[in-house]
Amino acid sequence: MLDAVRSGLPQSIVYFCYANSLLEELKERLYEILTRALEAPAGYFVKISVFRQAAMKDRCSQWVALPLVFNVENLWRSKQGSPPHQSFDEARLEKSAVFLREFAEVRTLQTQDGKTLNWKLYRPEKFQQWITANGGLRIGEWIVPRRRGDWEKLKRLNEFKWFEQVGQAFRVPAVVPGAGNSCVLRCQGFGRTMAMDKAFIGQHLAAGFNYALFDWRDELSIKGFAEDAEGCYQALRREGFAPSQIKIMASCRGTFPATQLKQRHHAEGVDAVLIQPPLSLRKVIACQPGPSSHIGMMGLGAVETEEEHYDSAARLQSLRPSSGRLCVIVSEGDRTLPEDTEEQFRRAACHAGPFYAIREPKVEGGSDPHFDEPLRKPEIFRRYVEFLAGRSP
Repeated sequence: MLDAVRSGLPQSIVYFCYANSLLEELKERLYEILTRALEAPAGYFVKISVFRQAAMKDRCSQWVALPLVFNVENLWRSKQGSPPHQSFDEARLEKSAVFLREFAEVRTLQTQDGKTLNWKLYRPEKFQQWITANGGLRIGEWIVPRRRGDWEKLKRLNEFKWFEQVGQAFRVPAVVPGAGNSCVLRCQGFGRTMAMDKAFIGQHLAAGFNYALFDWRDELSIKGFAEDAEGCYQALRREGFAPSQIKIMASCRGTFPATQLKQRHHAEGVDAVLIQPPLSLRKVIACQPGPSSHIGMMGLGAVETEEEHYDSAARLQSLRPSSGRLCVIVSEGDRTLPEDTEEQFRRAACHAGPFYAIREPKVEGGSDPHFDEPLRKPEIFRRYVEFLAGRSP
C-alpha cells in the first residue's frame, strides 16, 4: 500500500484497492472455513449415497439420513423417468438365499487384515444336478420336464428371474465350451446381499461358468474393500483356478474395487469386465446437478485421499502391458455417466493389453439405461460370454 501511495495514485483509489484485496482474502478464508466445516457431514452423505446399505449401521443413518437420501434420490429418479428405489424385502431375500444355497458351496475366508467374510462358489455341475433331481431335461438352450408331473418342481427355476419361460419350458443361455474351467468373480454393489444377485447367478450357471460371490465388510474403507476383493481372489486361487481363469466382473460402483483388483493382478493375466463403470468418484459427483455436485465435492476429501482413491482411469493408466484383457460394457443414452465414458476407458487402458467394448443400443423414449441391466438382453450376454471364453465379443 505504501508503494501505491508513493506512486502518486489518489488515496481513494488506493484505499478502494486495498479494501477489495482484503475482501477477496476474507472470502477465500470464509470459503476455506466453510469447506472444512462441511467436509465431514458432506462426506457422510456422499458415503451413504455411494455405499447405500453398507453405510446404514447407526441409528442416525437409519432414522434420519436414509429416508432423506432415498427421498432426494427418488425425486431425482422421477425427473429422469426411472423407477423409484425400493427398500429391501428381507423375507423375500431370505427365501432367495435358501433357494440359491442348493447351487452353492458355502465358505468363509480370512482377509489379509484379519476380517472373516462369507462367500459362495456356485458350481455349474450343481445346476445340472438340480435340474436332473427335479425332473428336468436339458436340450441345448431348453430345459424341459421329463414327465408331465415334473413341471411343478422344475418351475422353481423362475426364481432366477431372467430365464425365459415358454409354456412348460425354460429357454436359457447356451453352454459355452470350456466355461467350467473359468470362474466369474463378481464384485456386487456395496450393501447388496448375495441373494440379490440371483439373476446373474442363473445366467452364468446356465452358460456353464463357476460364479463366486462374497459379502463386503461393514466398515467404509477403500483399503478395506480392496482387501475383501483380494481375499476372495486368493480363495479362488486356493480352489485351483489360475489367474487367467478368473474373470473379475462388476457393475457401476462395484467397478471401483474391481479395477483395483485388476490393477493388483493384471500382470498375472487376469481379465476384467466393467459394466456401466464410472471413471472416478469425482466424475460421478461432478455429473450430478447443483447444488448436489457442490456439496459432494466438499465431502470428497472425507471419502478418499491421494493414496486411497476411487479413480479407475488413473489405476488403469498405471498398468504395464500384459495378456490380461479388459472389457467395458456401456449403454448408449446413459444419463448418469459422461457420454465419452467408453473412449476415456479406452485411452486409459488400451496400452496395457487387449481392450474391448460392448455397446448396448439406445432405446428412444426409455428411462435412464444406467438403472437397467444390459446383461439381461440375450445379444449383450452372448457377446459378454464370448469375451469370458477368450474370443473377441
